[in-house]
Amino acid sequence: MDSDKLGSMYDLQNKLKLDLTRIMTTEFFGTSNGINVFILGNYDFVDIQIDNELMKDKEILRDNLLLAINSAVKKVELEKMKVLQNVNGIIL
Repeated sequence: MDSDKLGSMYDLQNKLKLDLTRIMTTEFFGTSNGINVFILGNYDFVDIQIDNELMKDKEILRDNLLLAINSAVKKVELEKMKVLQNVNGIIL
C-alpha cells in the first residue's frame, strides 16, 4: 500500500475515533406521553422526567417509560450508523 493511501486510512481512522467520541458525550432524548428520557451516547442515563399524572397508573407509566427509553436508544444507534455509513462512503 502506498504512503498516500496509508495516510488517508490513518486520517479516516482518526476521524472515526473523533466522531464516535463526540457521540459518546452527546445527549440524546426519547419521549412518550409525558415521559422524557435523556441518555448519553454511551447509554448512561442523565435524567428521566415523568409527568405527575402518570404516577396514578403503574402500567401506563411502565409502558411509556419503556417507549421513551427505546426511543432514546434508537436515536443513539441512528447517529452511530450515520457515522459508519459516512466512513463506508469514503472508503468505497
